[in-house]
Amino acid sequence: MEPKQSSPSTTSAEHGIIEEPPILPPEIVRQIFSNLKGRFRTLDLLACSLTCTTWFHEAFPLLGDDLQWIHCSVFDDDGETITRFAELITESHRLRLPHCDQITQLNISVAYLVNRPLSMQEDGKFCDTSAKAYRDIIRRAPNLRTLYIFTRWPRNSFLSTRDWDRCYDGTKNQILLFFESIMPLCNSITGLVFFCESGFDTFISHVIESVADRLEFLKTRHLTFNDATKRALCLCHSMRDVDIRNTKYRDVTPVLHCWQYLEKFCIYDSFSHLDIAEADRLAIELGTYCPNLVEVVFQQCNDDVQMSSQAMCYLLGRCPNLTHLGATSNQLDDRFLRALANGQPHLERLILPKCIGIIGHLVKEDAPAWGWWPELRQLVLVECESVLPEFVERLVRECSKLKTVALPSTLEQICGKLLVQLGFRLEHCDEDFEFCYVTDPWWFDMMWQRVETDNVAI
Repeated sequence: MEPKQSSPSTTSAEHGIIEEPPILPPEIVRQIFSNLKGRFRTLDLLACSLTCTTWFHEAFPLLGDDLQWIHCSVFDDDGETITRFAELITESHRLRLPHCDQITQLNISVAYLVNRPLSMQEDGKFCDTSAKAYRDIIRRAPNLRTLYIFTRWPRNSFLSTRDWDRCYDGTKNQILLFFESIMPLCNSITGLVFFCESGFDTFISHVIESVADRLEFLKTRHLTFNDATKRALCLCHSMRDVDIRNTKYRDVTPVLHCWQYLEKFCIYDSFSHLDIAEADRLAIELGTYCPNLVEVVFQQCNDDVQMSSQAMCYLLGRCPNLTHLGATSNQLDDRFLRALANGQPHLERLILPKCIGIIGHLVKEDAPAWGWWPELRQLVLVECESVLPEFVERLVRECSKLKTVALPSTLEQICGKLLVQLGFRLEHCDEDFEFCYVTDPWWFDMMWQRVETDNVAI
């Protein structure tokens, strides 16, 4: 069923006759919709697409992937955004339009599930309207694959951070019941993302358990891996892609033995001070239990000691199909680099900022049978102050697919002339540069990028 046609008749008061109102041509409608701005643009386009056939055909293509990003705003006191979204999706479902099929991910915020108190004497109350809105959307989204869950309370200028949990303490059980009610509806969920901005995370283990038999993708920010969470994660035997930030290495290591199909693993620990044994244990567990890895990233803040070359060589020997590798460890040296050259022919991205132990003496040796990483397209050696210019020069000469290079400042001038000759240009890092291996992009703001003409690199 399509939206109703836009052809109503009106009575002219001046002439007393029936006439058709002017109908805007599709190109004018398209131009108007293209100029919609503001934070509610997506919802406005969605509403317009439900109005009539012409408006649907002009508004629907402009939505693109925006239906995936109906954002949760801490300034939206009553959850109007999610409520309006649910109403529009319900109408689309009634009209049998394709909007519902386009929804593959949904943001759920605790801030939407609680009414913001207006004074210090009030407590936050559970918001049944928002809870119903979320349920309505989930019921009508057959292709929903990923839930983004934000565990933050609504912000209040009169409350300090430590008072938030107290203010909303009475709603915690209702929030837990809410998640218990929606998870049976999430039959197609294969991915979970948790942004934990409050101490309230008791429901997270239940959410994970509910989809454990099919969970393949997990991203977390500031999630505490308590005992309940670890037990739930140990049930996720289909896990393939994990991105963990701001969680201690030692809390993640105990669950790795259950993820034998893991293909991508990224971890950033911004809290703990590691010793080598603790860091090595993580690398060794990955190598032992996750042989299918193609992407591995280890990052640690404050230049702390990380895993040794010995542990990384073990990982490289157990996981021969790596395409992406990133690490910030001052313990890595040429033993690691040699194992990488001899055992990882498929490498596409090598991101090693602050690896001050790497020199590159192996450049004087014969290249491996397959050459120097024939698939390499991105190389980051920022703050690797000991690396030889000969090593960099040989890589940029022999790695014909190399597109982006970031070097320590000591080599910019030495290697710059050769890079220019090979078609590279020093540019500011843009949004297209893949920063997922460099959590702190302020480490560098310039990179060498191969110039392309008609989609062919010079």
